[in-house]
Amino acid sequence: MTSVIFQKRFFLAATILFFAAAVFPETEEELKKRLLSEADLAGESMNELMAADDENDAKLFGKAQKMLPSTFERDVPYTAEEITFMDLYYNHGISSVAQRRKLHEDAIASAEKFQDEYARLVHLARAEYYYGVACIESFDLSLFEDLKNVESKTGDSAAEVAGAAFDKAIEYGHAALEIKKGSDAYSIISHSISANCTAKNWTYILGNALKVRSYAKKAVSADYSNGTAQFLVVAQDVYAPWPIGKVRSGRKKMISILKDKYVRVEDQDTLLICAAIGYSYFKQKKWNQAIEWYNKALEVYPYNYSAHQMLGTINRRKSKN
Repeated sequence: MTSVIFQKRFFLAATILFFAAAVFPETEEELKKRLLSEADLAGESMNELMAADDENDAKLFGKAQKMLPSTFERDVPYTAEEITFMDLYYNHGISSVAQRRKLHEDAIASAEKFQDEYARLVHLARAEYYYGVACIESFDLSLFEDLKNVESKTGDSAAEVAGAAFDKAIEYGHAALEIKKGSDAYSIISHSISANCTAKNWTYILGNALKVRSYAKKAVSADYSNGTAQFLVVAQDVYAPWPIGKVRSGRKKMISILKDKYVRVEDQDTLLICAAIGYSYFKQKKWNQAIEWYNKALEVYPYNYSAHQMLGTINRRKSKN
């Protein structure tokens, strides 16, 4: 996922959660308890989940085993086919539906080579997740309704095609967790639920948005070095609106992820983190700092679609001031 997707997803999810008490005939506290129950988050308080408190996160991360970069790797390393799919997606290099489908098929075929069932299921989940986000990126992300209105050749909207892929990814991820409580399984579920909040309607967001951070925390607990999961834990702080979002502390945490020698920050993580930092400055109308960080994101993927979109928006607003 790229910055504009996260911006819309977390803003919409947080706004719905904040005003939900006015919609449902129950108190705010009853609503919170119900959401936590539906999200299967027993044992986590609303403060821990929503506030992204520095002390709580420090306690969580402190429990995880830390290893230096020379000794750690993912519990399920990427296949060459997955890396190709990811790199083309993040660098806006998928130019046709046929190419997208071929990348998806190749990723699935590479997953089926694994005899280890946990690894196979995680790979299948990744194939579905990247197929879903690639479907969404085919359209103008600055117009959220495009996901609903633009019809594909199959007659399904981009959102419906992507949502079906994310559903499969989540299903594969849960099947993997039945075998092993691994960091990569938790991480891909968190990513896929987050992406699904873009593809699905507000009722899905209301019932599932809180799960994103919960699964990301579990991924970090299982593997502190998981930079993707570290990003997902903090992303809400940056992208959610006030009073849920915490722009300054979120930015501080994002920068600390980049600097932490115990965290495995891969290219896609660098892109997402730098874009999030840029967006935090964008929210504060600090245009020059925002431009600097979006340009840092483009150092990794020079043609990233959303980073270029955001730079265009920033430059237009900057010129008006």
